[in-house]
Amino acid sequence: MSNELEKIAVDNGLVDVELYLKYRMPERAVALLQDLLNQFPTSFELRWRLAEIYLDQRAPQKAAEQMVALANIYVMTKQFDLARSALLKVQEIYPKAPQINNWLESLNQWEHDQSLIPNSNQSSNNVTGKLQTGRSKSVLSGNLQYISLFDIVQTIEKNSITGVIHVTCNDINGTIYFNKGLIADAIIADLRGKPAFKRFAEITDGEFELEPSPIEFQSSMGTTSNAQLILEIFSDEETETAQDETVKTDNIY
Repeated sequence: MSNELEKIAVDNGLVDVELYLKYRMPERAVALLQDLLNQFPTSFELRWRLAEIYLDQRAPQKAAEQMVALANIYVMTKQFDLARSALLKVQEIYPKAPQINNWLESLNQWEHDQSLIPNSNQSSNNVTGKLQTGRSKSVLSGNLQYISLFDIVQTIEKNSITGVIHVTCNDINGTIYFNKGLIADAIIADLRGKPAFKRFAEITDGEFELEPSPIEFQSSMGTTSNAQLILEIFSDEETETAQDETVKTDNIY
């Protein structure tokens, strides 16, 4: 579909969305926006409007997912200021999530690298280059003091890699499995699945090693989006923190 026809379809769809909202039918507005996004997944207007509605409905996690998707689309089109704005919105929703700061720092570095490249077709992402050209068993390794685990996950998803990340931190050893870039499973100590990945999210030091695999792994996570999984963890942490503060307050009185 041409850009002009897409614009017409999106504009008409947004008019219908506003009508649904005017007559207090937000569920139909959301359903329409989701259908339109299936047709036009890179539409900025549709994602922004859907995120706004989710915020109005007090569904911050769903709103944040749209903002993260928007940031990725903006980065792909080199609209770095808009990508930064989208991530700052996510930060407003999850102010205590350190990964948002890591994403913002990565964005600043990516923008800086792009400004140094005269040929826009040349890759500026050194990690991606290693992933594409590596021939050894381990194609990527390093220290988590210098690159966050979430940034590594983002790179793996971007390159649709099937493989395993081995993480060693002090006396803790763990593994994260990926199928075509999506997290399939995680194991650390006696934890598995989402609880294990939540434990990985707390690790900021140690060594990691990525090993590609020619076959996919059995999935225990049901992941359709790594960003969604990460945001679920942030949401769970904030809920637990709020519950702990409530308990402390109750104990005082």
